[in-house]
Amino acid sequence: MNVSKALQRIRFEKGLKQQDVAKKAKISQTYLSQLETGGKKEPSQSVIKKLCKIYDVPPIVVAWYAMEDSDIQPKKNSIFLKLKPSIDALVSELIKKL
Repeated sequence: MNVSKALQRIRFEKGLKQQDVAKKAKISQTYLSQLETGGKKEPSQSVIKKLCKIYDVPPIVVAWYAMEDSDIQPKKNSIFLKLKPSIDALVSELIKKL
């Protein structure tokens, strides 16, 4: 799972600046930057919940975007790889509408 990429992707899709998100979440911009680039361990559930509230998305969106093919059982990996682009597009559209 790559929570860093997921958080960054959602922020980008929402068109938000790191500085603004950090201020609303009451965390430093440096910390948010480190979370998004993998410079810090995965954030706590409370930080993820704060960010989800700011991004107006359910936590499952972070989990979906964080999922990588290495997280999937080998027998199901080919199905995952076929479905992921379509589901990503649907989730992206949902995020933009929220």
